[in-house]
Amino acid sequence: MTNISQYAKSTSSRHFKLLFLTASLASLLGCQTTHSPEQSLKSFDLTDSPISANTAYQQQVADNNNRYQQLFTKTDSADENAKNTLLNALNTHLSSNHVAISQTRMHETPFFEPNSVDAESQNSFISILEGSLSALELFKLRNVIFGEVDFSDEDDYEDDEYDYEDDVAADIKEIYEETVYEKALYEEELDSDDDAYDNSDDEESITYYGDEEKFAGPTYRTEDDYLLDGDALYLNYIDEKQGSLPTPNYKVTRVEGLSASSYDDSNLVVSYLDDIYSCAVDFSYDLDIILETEPGTKHDDEGIKALEATFQECLNEVSKDEPEILALSNVYQRQYVKLENACVDRFTKQTSDYLVSDRSNDKDLKTYYNTWRSYNACDYSVFLLNDLEPVTYISYGWPQYFLDYKQQIVQCTDEMIASEDEAARKGITYKNNPQHYLDINEDFIECKQLALDEKTKYEIENDLVEELTYGNDDYDYGDYDYEEESEYEKQQRVEAIQKAVAMMQITPAQIEANNFYYYQYLTLNQLSAYDAKQKKYNSVYSFDYASPSSYTSVQLPLGIDFKQGSMTLDPSAILPFVALMAPENTPLPDEMVSTTVAFGLPEELSRNFPLEVVYDALITAINHSLTELDSSNFTALDISQDPFAKELGARRAVKVNLDAYQSGKMFGVIVKHMANSLQTHVTNHPEAYEHPEDIVDRLEQWQELSVTFLTDDIGRMTQTLETFLPITFNKINTYYLDSSNRLIGKQVSTAIGSDLAGRNHTTTTQTRFDSGLKQSPLASLFEQSFGQPFTQNNIKSVDGNAWLKNIKDREKSIETAREARSGYGYYNRDTNSYQAYDDDYYQSQIRIIDSGNVNDYLDDESSMEDYLPDEDQMY
Repeated sequence: MTNISQYAKSTSSRHFKLLFLTASLASLLGCQTTHSPEQSLKSFDLTDSPISANTAYQQQVADNNNRYQQLFTKTDSADENAKNTLLNALNTHLSSNHVAISQTRMHETPFFEPNSVDAESQNSFISILEGSLSALELFKLRNVIFGEVDFSDEDDYEDDEYDYEDDVAADIKEIYEETVYEKALYEEELDSDDDAYDNSDDEESITYYGDEEKFAGPTYRTEDDYLLDGDALYLNYIDEKQGSLPTPNYKVTRVEGLSASSYDDSNLVVSYLDDIYSCAVDFSYDLDIILETEPGTKHDDEGIKALEATFQECLNEVSKDEPEILALSNVYQRQYVKLENACVDRFTKQTSDYLVSDRSNDKDLKTYYNTWRSYNACDYSVFLLNDLEPVTYISYGWPQYFLDYKQQIVQCTDEMIASEDEAARKGITYKNNPQHYLDINEDFIECKQLALDEKTKYEIENDLVEELTYGNDDYDYGDYDYEEESEYEKQQRVEAIQKAVAMMQITPAQIEANNFYYYQYLTLNQLSAYDAKQKKYNSVYSFDYASPSSYTSVQLPLGIDFKQGSMTLDPSAILPFVALMAPENTPLPDEMVSTTVAFGLPEELSRNFPLEVVYDALITAINHSLTELDSSNFTALDISQDPFAKELGARRAVKVNLDAYQSGKMFGVIVKHMANSLQTHVTNHPEAYEHPEDIVDRLEQWQELSVTFLTDDIGRMTQTLETFLPITFNKINTYYLDSSNRLIGKQVSTAIGSDLAGRNHTTTTQTRFDSGLKQSPLASLFEQSFGQPFTQNNIKSVDGNAWLKNIKDREKSIETAREARSGYGYYNRDTNSYQAYDDDYYQSQIRIIDSGNVNDYLDDESSMEDYLPDEDQMY
């Protein structure tokens, strides 16, 4: 009885709680209702008559359906009305002639407010960059390579499941073990050498045999030390030690030698030398394949002749840049180019001599390989000379003994080249005495080894062996804790990113200074006239900076004729820059017959797709893109407190807000709509195109692509990019209308914010539309360049297409002359005569100097007689 009573109480209690909860929920829902009780369906007694006969009930159902339709049926809301009003105004505006007078101002503000919760936070994009190395930890590759994973425990792996990561790890471990094994064998072989240097002072005996690329010890010179005496002469390491000059009248100072342009010129010369070396490598590699396959292949074999022709073509192509490089280079760098050319000429001559020689005793190709060793040593010596130039050795921080070693190798190479040239003068060649050149190479190897021995001895005596490096961590595989190295590299990456970010960031004080000293005095003005019927758009842009202490104005007239497919501009502002790059092609101001230059579209392009058609399709697509935007993006504004509206005399204004999503969607609509419009035009007017079938095919491909995505997809993509990248974008367009809904002005405010830089950059452009030019100070320049707007323009412009054609024809003539001269032969300095290119003697490069001072291409020790023969020697 007690249990039943307790159960009843418990059940009653639960029912009461449920009832209370239901009542509370119903009460809560009742509080959320949005209509009055009278609007709810009333309770009807439908037991005595059918529903259809109950008129009160049917009326209630009808009222409910009406409310449903009203709720989900679009009506002309305020936003919808604003959208329709603006679209009509824009259509009218773009179909009528008008003048636009615009002014653009800029302003910056801090990206974060001081009390913002994000003020101390970091963008996720930077966080991902900093943590990119952490992803490698997932693969545990470093643990695998260095034996921290036990591969013997097969229970850790499922037999029926293939683990790609473990398979890759096993392969890496196998490669590593093989490398360690081979290294151990190599070191064991070295340990057996009785001539090794032995440093027995250490607890463990260290055997070191030298490395020609490694170095250690204090830097010979820093840039600051070198420039303490900036007026001293800029000399390479050899000349400075010997107290000599590269040329008698040499006057280049250290400041000039270490200028930024010197670094660029040095890299340019090294790149040129690399290109020449690449030609030789490709030729030698392909020739190796032929001779290693059939050592007795004749010199007149078609395969060998084809290789020689390709080799010469490669050299000719590279040498086209030689005049420009010689003009930019200093005396030393011009020597490198001449020496490299001599190396190639010698290699070509020796290889040719070898191929025509009796090779019956050279089955192992030992003599043939010697021709490449000789060239490789010669080429390497040229690069060593570049290393001995201050602009190079200071940047790498090499110690002095390392420079001494490089100088010794250069001397060994000079002796080898001198011996080979002496042999050639005596008539000793690879044809009649190849052993002589093998002996010369043996002497070179011995000389080089003595230099390496001296370098190695210095490193051992000065306890530098354990500190040796290539100067690049990527090559230093000595005993090192790779676990710590990875963490170190990771920290270096993070610090590098943080430094880069810090360089981009700007403080609030800097932002305030930018506004005060720069942006408040800067204006970008524009006067433009749009001729709707003739489809012309002429503008004058003016960049003006007017502060209390200075005034600067740069003006650029620019006109586009969409109907004729031409562009007109005033080149005055850019002619000085063109003159710097191509002085021979730049007219002087008094040579200009007009102030403007007109460029037309290439004839092929205009025939295939008239610019007028593209323009019409683009304008229509832009208008259509606005119609596809939701009406919520169009807002009617209260302009009672808007000063710009008062200046214009506007009666109403409509704001269009375009964020990243809306901008992306508009772009998608424009792309799709243009494809449709262009395809329709081509289909309806095939006679207007030279190859309508090809154009239709391309447009159909464009259409096939456009149906694979929605315009909203483009919007989402741009919105995603904005979310991920450290930049925000927002554009607000405000259009001002008069009492007749005619567009009389607009204001475009573009805000680009970057939390990475810590600032918001706002650009605001105010434009008023008028029918004349009188209100703008740019009116006189506009009339000078384009005449009165909306009238027949009688102002003639310089034909830009003809100017470009003259430049192209000149370059073609120069190239034709170069090709013609290449058929004459080459000047042999040793015999002081011209020889045909099919001669056995080596071929020297022909240089054509088409501009500038000829003396700029020669060093002070050269003369024109070194490059050109006498008249009686030419044929």
